[in-house]
Amino acid sequence: MKMKMYRFIILWWFATVIIAGCDSKTVNTETEYLNNASLQWLPLTGNETLVFENDTSALEFHGTGEETYFENVRYKSDLEGMFKVQENYYADMQRRTIQYVSDSTNYVFTILQKRCKGDIGDWDELYVTLSDGFYYENAVKIITYKTAGFDYGESMIYTSLKLDGKNFANVYYNEQERRPQNLYVNKAQGIVGFNTVSDDIWTISVKK
Repeated sequence: MKMKMYRFIILWWFATVIIAGCDSKTVNTETEYLNNASLQWLPLTGNETLVFENDTSALEFHGTGEETYFENVRYKSDLEGMFKVQENYYADMQRRTIQYVSDSTNYVFTILQKRCKGDIGDWDELYVTLSDGFYYENAVKIITYKTAGFDYGESMIYTSLKLDGKNFANVYYNEQERRPQNLYVNKAQGIVGFNTVSDDIWTISVKK
């Protein structure tokens, strides 16, 4: 009788462990906002017109304003308790987007800022993307805030760069073979230049 009781207890315990292991627990944490330094990193609001020059030609990109929203993101998973129940941690992460559209071409600039969180700290990502229609794009990634010394995969940077005779400092860039080939961004001026083809360089002229 005692042996049957022991077997029953052991089987019940294993069944409880298996069932508990199949379940997961959702933990919602506080809303995560972009750091103030990140919000001020680019001197752009989405309400201005960006004018780029190429020799005697000019190309205008009109801002369409900005949009702020929150995305519910799972940023961490842990196994907790005696039965190792998986706990999934979620938070609403702030997002901010700005677009600049060219009326005379297919080119569109999109600026996306993302609040991020995980086992490797808290950080803010900035993406500046130049699209040429639906299939071609070039993007620069910049980390504008972080709480840990982890490498989050930033784009490369030139400490100084001359584009079409103009000098720029601390320029993040992405250079690629497919179009649009090159994109250049810095903190002081924002989007400073881009190439649509190898010998076709456009540099920032004015913001109005």
